[in-house]
Amino acid sequence: MSQPKISRLERGVGAPDPADVAKVARALGADDQMVASLMDRAERSHDRMTDWRAQTAGFTAQQDSVSRWELSAQWIREFHPNLVPGLLQSSGYAAAALKVMSRVRMRDVAGVSDADVAMGVSARVRRQERLLDPTKSFHFLITEAALRHQVCPAAEMLAQLQHIRDVSARRDSVTIEVLADGAEIEVPPLHGFMVLDESLIIIEAYHAALVSSSRKDVTSYLWLFDVFARHASPVGPFLDKYEEYYIEQLSRRSRAKP
Repeated sequence: MSQPKISRLERGVGAPDPADVAKVARALGADDQMVASLMDRAERSHDRMTDWRAQTAGFTAQQDSVSRWELSAQWIREFHPNLVPGLLQSSGYAAAALKVMSRVRMRDVAGVSDADVAMGVSARVRRQERLLDPTKSFHFLITEAALRHQVCPAAEMLAQLQHIRDVSARRDSVTIEVLADGAEIEVPPLHGFMVLDESLIIIEAYHAALVSSSRKDVTSYLWLFDVFARHASPVGPFLDKYEEYYIEQLSRRSRAKP
């Protein structure tokens, strides 16, 4: 073990890795019972959710932080029950989604300027460069409601559907699947989350994003993702269905005009 790592442990900088704690404890002559106890304490030190709020970090800083985590990950899994995941969003959809979440999280529409949203959208779109990396694997799961939930005008929803179709067709390392309406799932899909490798989860709540590197949390959400994936189907037929839905919506509005 390196001296800088030992120094960080001595100074209590960051949450210690249980394996590192075990190495130090054994080197200092601790018995098996003491080693197990210290490892358990180290593990519990990771069992904390970090409350990560856009109003303190800013949309752009938040997106840039996620981008750095994605850069170091090889396998990224993301589920969302009501929105298209950020890595799959068109710029128009992203702008509408960020405005909606700013209203919920800040409860002050005037507190987020158009410039703030524009910079947040740019940062979110930059994250999509990760999809070009052939060394990474992406698996996205959404419910059918995410395609039906109209966060922006019908024309922009059509552009969003086409964007998903393009990503699905051109990226062999990207899997996009949908949980159909009426699918019999043993666990209700309550909120969105992202799992990066087997080391980090980001949970989307209304008031904030929650971040955890707890092994127990990560294991739970990997299991949950697998549960949803067992009931999911390829995205193609759902894109066809909702393209017809939004085209018909535009046609009805056009016919209704005097």
